[in-house]
Amino acid sequence: MRKFIILIMFVMLLSACSSQNSHKSFESVIELEDVKFEVSNYELKSSNNPNDKDDQTFHKNALYYQFTLLNTGVEKIGSEKIDGEKVEVYIEAHDHLFAFMEPNLFENNNSNMWRGRGSQQAYINPNDKGVYFFTYIIADNQDLDKVIENARKADIVVLLVTASGESREIKRFSLAKD
Repeated sequence: MRKFIILIMFVMLLSACSSQNSHKSFESVIELEDVKFEVSNYELKSSNNPNDKDDQTFHKNALYYQFTLLNTGVEKIGSEKIDGEKVEVYIEAHDHLFAFMEPNLFENNNSNMWRGRGSQQAYINPNDKGVYFFTYIIADNQDLDKVIENARKADIVVLLVTASGESREIKRFSLAKD
């Protein structure tokens, strides 16, 4: 009987360890490909009413990022189900880059920069790619050449987010050149 109880405890412990480590395995199967960035014009429209013909248009400069994440593993990362875990990606600027950007004052996302728009793919199938686009508004009167010089001073952060909003970082890529 004692051996049986020890065996059950061992199986339970092994099961708990494997479920805790299942998300850690995603770190080794996510690869970053094709990082591109550019500075270009961005148009913001402002109106109090969607039917308002007197909306205001503001032209700003923006830093555009495009990159691909590749899942080299055998399991899907994230889920297309409403109550399943979702892949969430954001860009976290280092201080050198952040100094050029409009701060994120209104959006409820993890990035420390204000995002005009972006794309989020909720899952990445095995041996498949997810393409991500992000737009960050540059503060007024910034030297755009310096922005480009500092565009790699950021990290791409990949999270798994549950339906209840809990998130777990599964991968971080530094864009900084060594």
